[in-house]
Amino acid sequence: MSRATLFRLRVMFRGQLAVFLPLDYAHEAHVHIGIIYFFVSILHISGHLCNFLKLSQTPQQTQAELFPQLNIGFQWEFLDFLFRSTAGITGIICTIIILLVFATQELRNLNFPIFWTIHHLLFVFTISMIIHGSQELLGSWTTLHYILLPVTVYVLDRLYRFFMNDMIRNDSPVVDKVNSCVVDVGGNKRICKLVMSRPKKNFNHKAGAYAFIKIPKISKLEWHPFTIVSTPSDDCVTFYIKDAGDWTGDLMELADRNTINHVRLYGPCSAPAMEWGKHHTNIFIAAGVGITPYLSIMKHILETKVSNYTHLIWACRTMEELWIARDLIIDCHKDNKFSLHLYCTGSKTSVMYDESIDLEVSSGRPKMDILIREIYEDIEDKTNSCGLFSTTPKVLQKSIAEVVTSCKMMKTYYEVF
Repeated sequence: MSRATLFRLRVMFRGQLAVFLPLDYAHEAHVHIGIIYFFVSILHISGHLCNFLKLSQTPQQTQAELFPQLNIGFQWEFLDFLFRSTAGITGIICTIIILLVFATQELRNLNFPIFWTIHHLLFVFTISMIIHGSQELLGSWTTLHYILLPVTVYVLDRLYRFFMNDMIRNDSPVVDKVNSCVVDVGGNKRICKLVMSRPKKNFNHKAGAYAFIKIPKISKLEWHPFTIVSTPSDDCVTFYIKDAGDWTGDLMELADRNTINHVRLYGPCSAPAMEWGKHHTNIFIAAGVGITPYLSIMKHILETKVSNYTHLIWACRTMEELWIARDLIIDCHKDNKFSLHLYCTGSKTSVMYDESIDLEVSSGRPKMDILIREIYEDIEDKTNSCGLFSTTPKVLQKSIAEVVTSCKMMKTYYEVF
């Protein structure tokens, strides 16, 4: 994906492109287009296999007359069309890559190195696709006409990311001052708080943005995206990272020993949460560590004293997970611009969040349909747009979308954590 291009478009046009170009759903579009491409490829491949089978049953003279560019000196069989023609060989390469990419989608969280490596076969796929029609068996070679623009945008984006992050220069965005601690949040899960000094160059983020992290001690190739929890005015850059796979498991071990002393950053990158400033009233809905973009935004609102009114609905499995941002939650509860709705799904009874404040944590799962409607009805001026931001599982997002359809002047933004 052309992440740098997406970020620059969002910053330059401040959401004005969203009317006809939904930048907030770039990743979802990426996945859906990939799925469509997979099924269209099946139809394309099936048609050619049928043609090859039919051609293999025609006389050699007819084959030679139909395809003089193949220099057919004897009657070609089915496998000859597959392995002796440029179209057949490059088609096989493209098919294998498509199958590998489609088959490894579930490995993103389980084994990211395999997922990352297979996705970067894109370069082999693109070259094979360009060569695929070069023999002009069925017509003029027009592949470049269709892919030149997107390939150019992608290549320029990658070059921009490469040089802007100074990968090969001495002043590269490397962070050597790193503090880390691991918090046990129950259920055999842990969260690592990673705090590092802010890079001096090319790192001016907005509240709600995210960045890519590479820790060479874990992997010299892997970059992983995480939301920036700190505010734009902070001297440090902070991340909350939950233990959810091989890479994060290795991160926890390094953090336990406090041996993380070298981190590379790429970013900041755009995210739907960055649009919070466009709305007078915002509803933030988070599940677990999905709270991270809203922590940055809420702290920024407290610091800048902007007039945005904020409702937070946050559900976690354990109280320990709700406590990862205890100080900020307490500060927000004391400010009348915030309305907090906290839920502990693993608790059977309601409990107090902290002894110092009168904030109750409800038990079980939030009833989104009732809760969102109540918040919406309490908004006095419904002529101003209201933003609903959700970082919850897809199943919950569907139920949220059903409720929002009945609420006028409400704009929704979704992210999956």
